[in-house]
Amino acid sequence: METEINNHRLSPTLDFNARKILILLLSSFNPLSQCEIAQKLSISTRMVSYRAPIIEMWLKSKGVTLSEVKGHGIVVNLDQDKRNILLEDLRVTSLKGFYLKPVERQNLMLFLILTIKEPLTAKSLANRFGVSRTTSMSDLNNIKQQAERYGLELVRHRNFGTEIIGTERALRIALLESILRIVSEQNLIRLCLGENWALDEFAYPPYVHEYLMSLNLSESFKFIQNIELHLNTQYVDYSRLRLSLYLGIMLRRLLNSHQLKEVNASKLDNVDDELKTYLANKVNEQISIDIPETEFSLLAIQFMSSEFLEANIPKDIEGFVEDRAHQLTQNMIDYLARRIHPWLKVDNQLQSDFLDQISLTIKRTELSYAVNNPFLAKFSANHKHVFRVIKEGYSKYAADINVSDDEVAYLGMFLLAALENLRAKRKFRVIVVCTAGLAGARLLTNRLRNEIPEIEVVRTIPAMELKSLGKLQLKTDAIISTVKIQSPNDVPLIVVSPFLDDGDIDQIRSLFKTTFDVSPDADRLSSPISKEGGLLELLNQKYIDVRLKARHWKEVVDLSAEPLLKTGVIQPSFIDAIKRYLEEYGPYMVLWPQVALLHARPEDGAQKLGISIQTLSHPVAFAEAEEYQVQIAITFATPNYHSSIYLLEQLSDLLSSPKFFYQAIELTDKVELLNLIKITLMNKAQ
Repeated sequence: METEINNHRLSPTLDFNARKILILLLSSFNPLSQCEIAQKLSISTRMVSYRAPIIEMWLKSKGVTLSEVKGHGIVVNLDQDKRNILLEDLRVTSLKGFYLKPVERQNLMLFLILTIKEPLTAKSLANRFGVSRTTSMSDLNNIKQQAERYGLELVRHRNFGTEIIGTERALRIALLESILRIVSEQNLIRLCLGENWALDEFAYPPYVHEYLMSLNLSESFKFIQNIELHLNTQYVDYSRLRLSLYLGIMLRRLLNSHQLKEVNASKLDNVDDELKTYLANKVNEQISIDIPETEFSLLAIQFMSSEFLEANIPKDIEGFVEDRAHQLTQNMIDYLARRIHPWLKVDNQLQSDFLDQISLTIKRTELSYAVNNPFLAKFSANHKHVFRVIKEGYSKYAADINVSDDEVAYLGMFLLAALENLRAKRKFRVIVVCTAGLAGARLLTNRLRNEIPEIEVVRTIPAMELKSLGKLQLKTDAIISTVKIQSPNDVPLIVVSPFLDDGDIDQIRSLFKTTFDVSPDADRLSSPISKEGGLLELLNQKYIDVRLKARHWKEVVDLSAEPLLKTGVIQPSFIDAIKRYLEEYGPYMVLWPQVALLHARPEDGAQKLGISIQTLSHPVAFAEAEEYQVQIAITFATPNYHSSIYLLEQLSDLLSSPKFFYQAIELTDKVELLNLIKITLMNKAQ
């Protein structure tokens, strides 16, 4: 076919996103702005901007101009026939000439090995992907390690090629997760919903596109919806996606005579027979071949082990888990309360979330079902401390379950959600100074309250009276003024308009973020845990006392918190809050035998990180049960969750030593108690 398009010039390499942008431009006759391109492809405008020059060079190598229509965007000036030539060129071109990261190339190689019947040689892979034979051999070594994680073996036959060997179940799971790594979740969801995928068929190699089309995922998704109706429940989207893929892969492989052969029959004992029968009837409506019963048993396991929406787990599946889940949930929360924050003990939502997640974990482990958590890498990298503590908890209380890192990350995400509730909900106190009269002051004050709810306007005064305010009268975080004035006592000053425009609002928020460090605590969970503010650094003789006399738990609270109150670590409201929480929630602060960790929330009056430790002359009852008798009281205050992590870890190490308790309650000198704490921690550290 004759064409003016020049296919002989050397074309620059296009990466995956540049290829998608180019396909979009060739599919549209109207100019598209960078924002429109980014929105349609779910990428950033910066990514579009960075790839525009390489796309323009690629088109120029074909003798085509990329035109800019002022105020509207960019467009390719070609008729439909010439566009089709370039689109077809993109469709049939092998990956040679397109840049792929090593991990992307290896994912595609694994997919090919899993889906192509004939063994593939290193040379054929090198030619297909446009790399050297040495590189393809290195890729195969990495793929071998990846296959081993699924229990598969990558076998190389001399002068014949490479094939992958393993159980049918492992092959299916490896293929499913290979697809999830190659194809974006957004495009897979679109496939499940039956949406037009014409645009994206060019964005992936033809063999990936053809295989996905053969899975008929929209029909699989309808099947999942029927199961949801039958179970009177609903799966989360990620589970729906995995179930749709698994069903599509299973049916395709069954049609090609790939049946399950090696199945541990003991794992099938707990499979719900009614669900298995229902699945068999539904599958047999779609496929006219004989299917072994074990296929439906393992398909039922996939459904039983997938994640449901909150508080919507079917009763027959919920009953599948033994009472052990309740005990393990309580053990894990107790452990985390001692290692991370005691407030977790009374978080009812966390207890409910943990019970559901731990029940699923136990069930999946008993059924040998390996769950894949798409957020594992990010969670384990950004929240190392939380990840480590949960792994320690599972090792301590469920060593026989062998919980995977994927499961640990799921439980950790629920914990992060709970820690969000520990963020201080304090108001920022400001004085408003306005020279524009009563009307201006009223306007500015009301604008502040409406636009920045976390601000509390404690006073509105004229500029001339500001200097006369003494230090005690000036208890405020900042001064917001309509005129530049000298701020007394180095209190931060912000100059704004009475109308409080967007720039003023940004200026105020920026001050609070940088000066008062009010970024959410959860945002700082990724930071390395600081070893500042440890137990020995915070404790000295004025925060320690021995053999104090008290008859009631409220007296214990007053005595233990008094040193922190005297030194300004807490406000009186903090002590009131401790008593209120104990009355409301019961003796949950007794976290170790005969040891109470007295605490309140940051916004209850915790001014800074602090701790005090007192022993009592005799046990004091915090509740009627003997287990709530207390002889060591510890009051702990923190302005945020993050700053107390190291302190609580040390405290947990200290109180996990049985000798420490019995030695401490016998001491009659506070110096001796301080020395005992130091020696115990030093021994723990060795």
